[in-house]
Amino acid sequence: MPVFTKEALERLPIQLGNFFKKFPPENPNAWTTNPNRQNPFLATRNPQNGLVINPYYSNRRQAEIYKEARLQNLDNLLPQQMSWQKDSTRHILKGLLNPKGKISERKRDEILENRRLKLSESLKKTSKFKNERQKASKIAKPSPF
Repeated sequence: MPVFTKEALERLPIQLGNFFKKFPPENPNAWTTNPNRQNPFLATRNPQNGLVINPYYSNRRQAEIYKEARLQNLDNLLPQQMSWQKDSTRHILKGLLNPKGKISERKRDEILENRRLKLSESLKKTSKFKNERQKASKIAKPSPF
């Protein structure tokens, strides 16, 4: 049983009417409940030869159809998985997660800080050693004779 009558299809905008003529919805859940029904917004694979069939509508046309359907409150009759919505899952600030530059350039500050700390530690150790040597030399040693 079709959802639209001919009069209802004629009142819709041209692109939306053509879409519903070519792909009439059986019910609002027809795209998700019927696996044999080809989604015109997604690429599919032919089960016999494995070739990929491109989507019937391009991303731009999908967006236009969806916008018109939303204005007519018919967006629930369209397929839910539209390929033009994939950009919403894009990682935000990806450059901060994987910064550019060579490893030596990125770790330069850390390396210089470690080097400065090690140098200060070694200077403390040497000054401590010198002080101990001086104290030891000041203590009178018994003469071997």
